[in-house]
Parts: sequence; C-alpha cells; structure tokens
Amino acid sequence: MNDRHSKLSILSGPIPIFFCIGILSGVLAIYGYIGLVLAPTFFLLSIIYLVIRRLFKPILFLFAGTSLPFILLAIYVVTFPFIEDFFSKKDFSSKDWKEAGQNENIRNPVRIHMVENLLKMRHLVGMNKAEIDSLLGPPIKTEYFKEYDYVYWLGPERDYDKVDSEWLVFKFTNNIVSECRLIHD
Repeated sequence: MNDRHSKLSILSGPIPIFFCIGILSGVLAIYGYIGLVLAPTFFLLSIIYLVIRRLFKPILFLFAGTSLPFILLAIYVVTFPFIEDFFSKKDFSSKDWKEAGQNENIRNPVRIHMVENLLKMRHLVGMNKAEIDSLLGPPIKTEYFKEYDYVYWLGPERDYDKVDSEWLVFKFTNNIVSECRLIHD
C-alpha cells in the first residue's frame, strides 16, 4: 500500500500543477503578443515560488511543460507540408490539368497534386509537341526558364515555407521531348 501511495504522490502536490503551468506558459508564448508577456510572467513567478519553498523537483516539470508546446509546434511545422502533400495527391486528369491552367487557384493548385502521378504513369520523354499539347494544353508564356521550350506552373512549392513555385518544364529536340523536369524558381 505504501508503494502505491508513493506512485500517486507524484500526481498530487505541486508537480502536476507546475507541469500544467509550464504547458500554459508555452502555449501562451506561441499564441501571440499577449502570450509573450504572460508566459514569462507565469514562468518566472513559478520559479520564484518553487525556489522560495525549496521545491526543486517541480522546476524540472515546469521546464518540461514549457518545452512541450514548442516541441509539438516544431514537429508540426516540419511534418505538416509532407503530410498535407501525401493526402492531397490526385490521379492525373488531362481535363482537370487543362482547366487548372486557365483559372488556377493559388490557394488550391490542382496541377501540383497531379504532377507526381503524371510523371509516374506517363512516359513524357519521347512524346512529340502535338501529344504534349493534347495531354497538357498549351504552355504558359513566361520570362522564367528561357532555356526550356515549354513551361507549366504547378503551384507554390510543397515545402513548409511555400515561398517559391514549382514548375514542369520541357526541352524539345526535333519536336520530340528530350527532357522533362520539375524545377523551383
């Protein structure tokens, strides 16, 4: 019975309270400007209280609780673009690709979700210009990538910062596709 009581004693008293205060401080710090003032205040008041009372074990839990939201935020920021990309992939459709080229939505680009399937299922190298035009529609006119003959904008890059764009580009030799690549600007 005494062993059980000692296991439960960690769940009572200041340790879980300061772990929760740490989590609250971390969440508030992430949340915004008010959190940037409140979080250090909670944190410092908790440290002062624990030092005055000579309770050093809960300080570890306070630091752990404060770190947890930042660790979870870091995991989210790093993994979200890859998870989003994985679940938003679509099968290639020539009709949808062409429609997207006429009225592409930057917030929900269709082509970027189909391009992997297009490159995997179709052998584009070796096709002629007429076949590419029939499959993908006319390329856009752009000042980017002058070294390529056809350029298709896919959408914002599938990375966490989404600063650049992704493009599907083609080089032709004697009206036959000699190179097809995904590139970033």
